Amino acid sequence: MARKLERHQLIERTIIKTYRKELWNPFICGVKNYGLIKDGDVILLHLENTAESMLLAKLLLQLKRVSDTRFELIITGDGGCEENARILNIELTDGEGNYNKTALCDTLSDICQTVLESMLWDSKIKGVLPEENGNIRPMFCISRDAVNRWTKLNGLTFTEKEDKSRAAELLSELKKKNPDTESNILSSLSSLCLDTMPGYIKNGTQHTFLENY
Repeated sequence: MARKLERHQLIERTIIKTYRKELWNPFICGVKNYGLIKDGDVILLHLENTAESMLLAKLLLQLKRVSDTRFELIITGDGGCEENARILNIELTDGEGNYNKTALCDTLSDICQTVLESMLWDSKIKGVLPEENGNIRPMFCISRDAVNRWTKLNGLTFTEKEDKSRAAELLSELKKKNPDTESNILSSLSSLCLDTMPGYIKNGTQHTFLENY
């Protein structure tokens, strides 16, 4: 007779099996391709009662179990997240202790919104780095849509992040016409052709194509 799994174990299976292509594989891709986690790292995650934050905790805990990379994980949180942390079997620590990296739960959708916002309303092309000043974004390649589907499948209830920005609305409309919109924006950020740009900023200094014309 097959062993009956507890709820948190069933939820974990939806991450590595049901939504493997949408959650686990993009997570691993981001961590490896951008070198976000290295041997000896001590990573702090401050847990919030949001789907993105809870999912990131589960992804990092699973990685810690199966990865050859040896790292430590400190998960803190406040009273608002304790019930869902219990459901998901996420153990919270009382203090932060010493750590060298902080995990942020920004998703691919957040990155794309930043790009659109900067282009259309700030008149610049500005991306977001996977790692910056000790802050890492392990969900850099995961769409918020996938997070929402995972939440709904498992009957989980979190504090919803209300986002009514113009960029969020535009991104939603673009994805209706092209489901690959987010992945295409991410690929574009890694394939920027400076040879075709009339100007760019590097290390805070403005440059123009005339310098090499």
